Amino acid sequence: MFLSVIIPVYNSEKYLSFCIESILNQTFTDFEVILVNDGSSDNSEAICRDYSLKYSHVETYTIANSGSAYARNFGLEKSKGEYISFIDSDDWINPHMFKKLTSLLNEKYIDIVSCDLLNVKVDGKEKPEYSDCSDGYYSRERIVNEIFPFLINSKDLTQHKWPMRMVTKIYNKKFLTKNDIKFANDLKAAQDFVFSVTAMYHASSFYYLKNEFLYYYRENFESRTHKHLHKAWENYLSMNNYLEELLNDSDEFNFTNQLELSKLHGVLSSISYVYRDGNKNRFIKKYRYTKEFSSYYDLTKAVSLIDWEKTSLKKKIFSFLLKARMYLIVSLLANSYYLLIEQTYKKIIKGRIES
Repeated sequence: MFLSVIIPVYNSEKYLSFCIESILNQTFTDFEVILVNDGSSDNSEAICRDYSLKYSHVETYTIANSGSAYARNFGLEKSKGEYISFIDSDDWINPHMFKKLTSLLNEKYIDIVSCDLLNVKVDGKEKPEYSDCSDGYYSRERIVNEIFPFLINSKDLTQHKWPMRMVTKIYNKKFLTKNDIKFANDLKAAQDFVFSVTAMYHASSFYYLKNEFLYYYRENFESRTHKHLHKAWENYLSMNNYLEELLNDSDEFNFTNQLELSKLHGVLSSISYVYRDGNKNRFIKKYRYTKEFSSYYDLTKAVSLIDWEKTSLKKKIFSFLLKARMYLIVSLLANSYYLLIEQTYKKIIKGRIES
């Protein structure tokens, strides 16, 4: 078996068949599909079982709800392939994705290969996700020189300067096993980011198929990624602990400034999770929580490292307010901003239903 495709499934009945069909319709055929039903309460398990009955290379496993990290690790343990791909159950892939990526693996030993990704918005518009990296083969030296400078963060507070998306990649399973690279089960968000960073940190070789947008990422406001995250800040602190433990002792690159910027990025991310759809707490409770974690670090140094010309207006405003410790204004703006997003999303969905 050349490739194992691992898909964690949680309440994905709306898009699951479309996802699986896009994999079964690949022009590359030497693969297995591992569906890990993570305690879904909808019809997802039945859909998975139907595909397993129809196709001998599709396996379905059902586990108690444990989160996508545990589900992916479970799938990894069950995998038989030499290489590993992770696909999200509400997304889909181009028919030639596996053929194009695996053809690179036949040429030489490579730890990780990657294509690019299209963000498919709620209104159906497709937005390419570009990176600053150039196309082609990366040796260890090139990884350190060209990817490490923004491995976890850049001065404009973005994390897409390199093709960091886990789902656009195929990983050599021996490489993952040798370096004990797994998903952090205790993280409720950003597990894929930590996995991607850890894998690239250890990689000796990488091939980037730039501007080949073969993965379609669906903007789904009903998914776990886009909902309110309980204890968002505690999740960030756990994530930051993983990153610090991984990067602090590096003798190839100094990650000090990136880890400092990561503190600010963590506060901004936590704010977004607190005020997203699904948080039924009153504003005063949201504000108190926001004030508590926003004052956890002294963000003066992190804010001083920002490239103000390249950073988005939203992030510049929030960064300035956080540095000035104007937490009430931060909370009011965040509350209004994410309420507007929720209302806009509902209008788009309503318009689709009516049309």
